Amino acid sequence: MTRVVFICRGSASIGLGHVMRCRTIATEMMASADVHVITLGDATVCAHLLSPVVPLTHAHSDHEAQRIAGRMHAGVVAFDMLEFDRAAFEGIKRTATTVCLSPIFNLLDRVDLAFTRAASDTHRRLIASGGSAVRAGCQYTTISPHCRRVDTSDYRRGLAMDPLAVAISMGGADAPNLTLRLLEALRNVDAGMLFWVMLGEGYTHSYQKLIDCVRADRRHEIILAKTNNSMWRILSGCSVAILAGGITTFEAAYAGIPSIIALSHDKDRFLIRELIDGGACKYAGAPFENALAGMATLLGRLNRDRDELLQMHTRCKRLLDNKGPQRVVREILQFRRPGAKTKEAVHCASV
Repeated sequence: MTRVVFICRGSASIGLGHVMRCRTIATEMMASADVHVITLGDATVCAHLLSPVVPLTHAHSDHEAQRIAGRMHAGVVAFDMLEFDRAAFEGIKRTATTVCLSPIFNLLDRVDLAFTRAASDTHRRLIASGGSAVRAGCQYTTISPHCRRVDTSDYRRGLAMDPLAVAISMGGADAPNLTLRLLEALRNVDAGMLFWVMLGEGYTHSYQKLIDCVRADRRHEIILAKTNNSMWRILSGCSVAILAGGITTFEAAYAGIPSIIALSHDKDRFLIRELIDGGACKYAGAPFENALAGMATLLGRLNRDRDELLQMHTRCKRLLDNKGPQRVVREILQFRRPGAKTKEAVHCASV
């Protein structure tokens, strides 16, 4: 059985999306391979999210992660992070097939196989050059097993209620506290709202400041929810979600929840291009501070034109299925890098 080691990085400062995606794919692969996860970053938070689901080891540095993967004689090493030490990576690459699960990675041109839910110009150049093998498209989106689709009849009922239920999720860590800045901007929306504020495991800022912010305008109601796996139970009762990018934008589309997305950098818009083009979301712009200026206006308009939200809900459900993790697992276990020598047959369950 193939030994596959995942190396991911997560913390309050950089976010936890990479760890969550690793968990989903590693869990899917456990029936077909010998799986282990090496975490970098915040050991406590990563362990809470991953164990006891998958076997894991925490490494204190990229080079320690390399040594651990080497001792495990990994046949495949899959990276899910933005950056990894080049020398440590080259040490891994000498003995294992390398895979990238993140659409942005500093060593993307060096991996053997890369997955992305939305191809950038960099991915297209890799494909054209015949370098790294790239599997691109929203069919490779990793949807959490906790994410559930909202039935259209249920969505209609919620949409007909007042006040409009609005979910806010700025990521599991939200190091810059975008949540507070967003609530301050949304106080100016021209109608009362019910805000469900999702605060992940890594959120370390003051809850009281969030409450005080909305109390300044008593038209609005606010519910603070510290969520992890229960997040989608809450979002299923919301009519629109305000998001800051990441995998949550695609999970919302899969669930059938229209979204308003603001990004830190416009260069990252390629990551949500299919959602924008498919009419599943509204792009508020970038950088985040600039997007805030029009957020209250946009939310007020959607509140008045709820038929548009219903149309977005319908478009959302056409875009995605939940087979992305299975496709990624199948592609990894079937992949053979050029020139690789092996006598072992790869065991790959039907997915």
